[in-house]
Amino acid sequence: RVCVPDGIPRILGNPYPFQIIQTPGQVTIVYEINHVIRPMPLDRPLPPPDELEIFPYYSGHSSAHWEGDTLVIESAGFNEKTFIDATGAPHSDQMRTVERIRKINDRTLENVVTVTDPVMFTRPWQARFVYDLHPQVRLEDYNCGDPHRDISHIPGVRRPQ
Repeated sequence: RVCVPDGIPRILGNPYPFQIIQTPGQVTIVYEINHVIRPMPLDRPLPPPDELEIFPYYSGHSSAHWEGDTLVIESAGFNEKTFIDATGAPHSDQMRTVERIRKINDRTLENVVTVTDPVMFTRPWQARFVYDLHPQVRLEDYNCGDPHRDISHIPGVRRPQ
């Protein structure tokens, strides 16, 4: 599974840049790592369960809406090929996530994700990710299997061990 893209919530903890783009009717998150693109229609429900079961995605199917200044993203319909963390912890196709993304201040974004998977976990659990704005950093081309760029010079990013 070397070239399997990171799933949710694992991708939320990777140190490489991402962009959140809002256009009329949609929010899209574009991650540099593995060219992951998450399109999310705004104010539309997720597809019905039978459709989610037939067409599972690495990042699931997502739908978003605004609650005040918080972007709420609901995702379901994940395939079982991704891991939920860097240790390789699996999930089932029944996993659902709810992300709550908000600005803490002008330079800091917070994403609190709630993971529910009745097959793998006895109760929902949460993880919190905090991101600092780095306007000097741009998304770069990345293909799975190629050496990735060193971003350890960016404040807050640890040098690989």
